[in-house]
Amino acid sequence: MQSSERIQRILNAGRSHFSQYGFYGARIDTISSASQTNKRLVYEFCHTKEGLYMAVLSDVSREIMAHFEEIRDSLVHAPDIGSIYLAIIALFERHAAFVKLWAWERMSPTIHGPRILETALSIFENARAFARGVWARQSQTPLSDAFFEALEALCHGYILSQLLYELAIREALTEDMAKQPVAVFCPQETLSLASSHWKSHMHDVIVHYIDNALNHDRSTCDDAHV
Repeated sequence: MQSSERIQRILNAGRSHFSQYGFYGARIDTISSASQTNKRLVYEFCHTKEGLYMAVLSDVSREIMAHFEEIRDSLVHAPDIGSIYLAIIALFERHAAFVKLWAWERMSPTIHGPRILETALSIFENARAFARGVWARQSQTPLSDAFFEALEALCHGYILSQLLYELAIREALTEDMAKQPVAVFCPQETLSLASSHWKSHMHDVIVHYIDNALNHDRSTCDDAHV
């Protein structure tokens, strides 16, 4: 097997293990076994557990940024602000490992700094710039930083809470039925439907916030010109 293929297997196993257990709960032995790679070769690649963790963070960050670049043009020419932020949420939903690592960083920051958070904030900074461009084509009233701060906090909370909800559903369905009675009384179709309803509700909340905030800004501007 070529070295690049072996490295990717190590990264994939590391991504799965770190996103499930966090930096402090992860074990190199487990990652070595999952990647079907000798432990010595894992250390040849990353030298330390910290080195492998940083390599995984870089890998998932590059992946989500590559997909972000693929949708950049559609965001620049989005018909409204709501479309931009719903597309950003959909982007994060496609990258579960990234969001899991984001959640771990929030709960137990490592000595290496918030690398995942930096990537997430970069995406939202770009979204903010796109939104200002869309709004400038519709109104001369500038959007405040407070508007974006509240909107981004709402999106952050939704992304992380939705992920944890989905994880709870999957764990309930994959664990022993006798140990997880929720899987007996709530079949997969019911739990999936509940998740879909929650997602739809939160999308409505985000769009409703945007519409209300923008209508308020319009009213304030109109009153100022009376």
